[in-house]
Amino acid sequence: MYEVDCKKVTLGAENFDIGANPSAEEAEEGVDDSSKQVIDVVNGFRLNFLGDEASGSRAFNTKKEYMSQLKSMLIVWPGFVNLSR
Repeated sequence: MYEVDCKKVTLGAENFDIGANPSAEEAEEGVDDSSKQVIDVVNGFRLNFLGDEASGSRAFNTKKEYMSQLKSMLIVWPGFVNLSR
C-alpha cells in the first residue's frame, strides 16, 4: 500500500496580461473561461476512472475481478505475454 501527497489544482481560466491597452474600437474578444479542478497526481500521470463518473459506479469491484478479466483478454493473443510467471 502506498501513501501519496497530492492537492487539488485548477486547470484553465488563465489570465494573460500582455501589457497592451485594450482598444476602444474593437469589441472585447471572448475567451472560454472554463476551469476545472483536478488532483495533481491524477492529472500528471493521466490516470482514468474505470467506470461511470456521473453515478460513481466502478467497472470492477475488486482487484481480483480486474485481474481475471485482464488475463482472459491476454489469452486471446498467445505469445504476446508470458502468464506462466
